[in-house]
Amino acid sequence: MADGPSKTDINAIFKRLRSIPTNKTCFDCNSNNPTWASVTYGVFLCIDCSAVHRSLGVHVTFIRSTQLDTSWTWLQLRAMQVGGNANATAFFRQHGCTTTDAQQKYHSRAAKLYKEKLHSLATNAMRLHGTKLHIDSHHDPTSPTTKEEVDFFKEHVDIIDSNPLSDNQKLFSSSEPQPIKNGNIKKEEFDPNEGPSVEAALSISPTTAAAQAEPRKAIIGAKKPAGRKGKGGLGAQRVKANFSEIENKAQQLDKEREELAASRAVQEAKSEEDQAKQMASMRLAYQDMSIERKKQEENSQSTSDEAQKKFGNAKAISSDQFFGKNDADFETRQNLSRFEGSNSISSSQFFGNEPAGRKNYSNNAPDLQDIKDGVRQGVTKVAGKLSNLASGVMSSLQDKYSG
Repeated sequence: MADGPSKTDINAIFKRLRSIPTNKTCFDCNSNNPTWASVTYGVFLCIDCSAVHRSLGVHVTFIRSTQLDTSWTWLQLRAMQVGGNANATAFFRQHGCTTTDAQQKYHSRAAKLYKEKLHSLATNAMRLHGTKLHIDSHHDPTSPTTKEEVDFFKEHVDIIDSNPLSDNQKLFSSSEPQPIKNGNIKKEEFDPNEGPSVEAALSISPTTAAAQAEPRKAIIGAKKPAGRKGKGGLGAQRVKANFSEIENKAQQLDKEREELAASRAVQEAKSEEDQAKQMASMRLAYQDMSIERKKQEENSQSTSDEAQKKFGNAKAISSDQFFGKNDADFETRQNLSRFEGSNSISSSQFFGNEPAGRKNYSNNAPDLQDIKDGVRQGVTKVAGKLSNLASGVMSSLQDKYSG
């Protein structure tokens, strides 16, 4: 760029700026001899802090080297001349930004305000001085601004020494002593730029001043305004409740709770005992039932074994024969005598219901249907007797354990 500063101009400007004591240390970490600069804020930085600024982005802070870069513009050099570490430090402290975290510091409101202010100052300096090498800016203090401590007593001693009074003037400076005002009397009009007057206090002795001083209102022992009476007042009210009755009711409730708990415990104990008794009776009933069932199984097995042995070779049996009812009456014996020697008979022949003209072709062969009918009748009778026996056993067990 033809209109840009030369390398000699850049070195001369930074040599003068680095001669300022506050620019000899890093703006962020106070390291010595910083060689980098933030054009956005016009401050000098070390190489480590310049890396942190680069990580923030060029839209937040723009970093250049004061020794290596030769592409500086006059506007950037003016920003460094009107800025500086001292001005930036004072501005950030004035706006309450004292953090050392780079993210918080350069994204704060103070950083945005200082960026705008520095840009406007650099633009004005560029407009006034153009391409002049060095400018005398009042924004480059050699040290941070510090407030000088004021000695209150020294100032008053200086005032008294500057206005010496004779002994007669000290005693008779005023014909009528003026009372010291403490703010209780109505305030007079005064100039707000004028400070407090101490001439009256210095003209008389402390004892006389104390005697003539305005009486101060006592606020410690002052009577407080009475509270509003009626509804919504905050005053104390007299308690009309009878605490003995309340205590008796509470004791009675406690007793009732204890009795109720005791009765519940007794009922639970009784219920547990009843349940235990019922369980024991049920166990005994199941034991007896199992015993009876075993006996019935044994009896049925023995009966079946005996019947098999007794009627194993028989072609046909009757229920009376199976259950041992062999004592038949005279009519039955007479009826059976008719069929002696025959191999098989039918129920129609036995009861005399055989139709006429029907030939008996089964005299020479056994009738299997009659055998099946006989066996079925016998088994039915046996099952009926067993069911009767089981029902009798159950009824006896219920009568025994129900009581």
